Amino acid sequence: MKREKHVIDNEARYDRWHSLFRATLGETAADLDPQAIYTHFRPTFHRRQPLQILSAAAPTPVGLSRLEGLPDLPPTLTWPEQNGQALDFLAQINLAHLEKGFHPLLPPQGWLYFFVGDFWNQNVIPHHVLYYDGEVSDLAPTPPPPDLQPPQQLLRETALLSLTAGFTMDPDLLPVFWSRSYDESKETFYETLAPLSEPCQPETTRLGGYAYGFQGDHVDHTARLYLNGFATLVRYGYFHPQPWFRSEAAREAHFRGIDEAIAAAGDGPRWLAEAERYENLPNKEATIAAPVELLLGLESVMNRYWLDMGFLQFFIRQDDLAAARFDNTFCDIIST
Repeated sequence: MKREKHVIDNEARYDRWHSLFRATLGETAADLDPQAIYTHFRPTFHRRQPLQILSAAAPTPVGLSRLEGLPDLPPTLTWPEQNGQALDFLAQINLAHLEKGFHPLLPPQGWLYFFVGDFWNQNVIPHHVLYYDGEVSDLAPTPPPPDLQPPQQLLRETALLSLTAGFTMDPDLLPVFWSRSYDESKETFYETLAPLSEPCQPETTRLGGYAYGFQGDHVDHTARLYLNGFATLVRYGYFHPQPWFRSEAAREAHFRGIDEAIAAAGDGPRWLAEAERYENLPNKEATIAAPVELLLGLESVMNRYWLDMGFLQFFIRQDDLAAARFDNTFCDIIST
């Protein structure tokens, strides 16, 4: 499909945010520098309307944005699988139905499809994001291939999804109540911005923007490690705090198990290369600071629960998103 010419109006986007900023904060907005604060907000699309839940067997127009059911796939895309089992289908997003030009990195048209595998006891959750930029006439509801084991969960319901343009606030702006140090000026700043949390960090499904913020700051840290060159280290728990062991034998058994898993997968050379590169970084935070975007965040709905009513998050590097490359993404769960 020929792409539409996509002109991004940054000034209009800022004006809309500034109107929200003033309307939400009222008189206190006059004491703040809106241009500086705006750098901590990103455009996004939130679910603001109730889900329209239907039977998956009910006839619905092909190509709409929705959750669960069967994906409307073209013949050029196949249902993703892992170890002979079809992944669970979660969502499809019709990008052409979003407000044009509001998000500067998302493709202006086409469909995104999100699948996930077994997320229990996984440092890296198996998943796939597919993208198709073609005609709606190419799409058809597609069941899992019969030669694969069925998905873990294939819901009998689907939900039409409506997404509204808005903004997300950087979780690093939110108060960290468990911080050991107290900074009165920062606390005052947090309290001033707190009213923006409801419109800009709602706990609903969202496309684009920042991650969910209810677990404090730097919630995308693991995603940045994974997407910026240290995927093997993340996969085998290199950055996890060392657990407590009852004995030296238990400790040795734990790390022997990791070594055996690395060797069995043939990941030894990658593990060693990434570990050496990471340990020799002069500034680790700066090196992994390439911007990462929340591609999709899914809330716990329709009998699909992410641990304790949490959220499933798909992350992508911003340069990959701008180039419509969706083969390098990271998936994790944030929950209470």
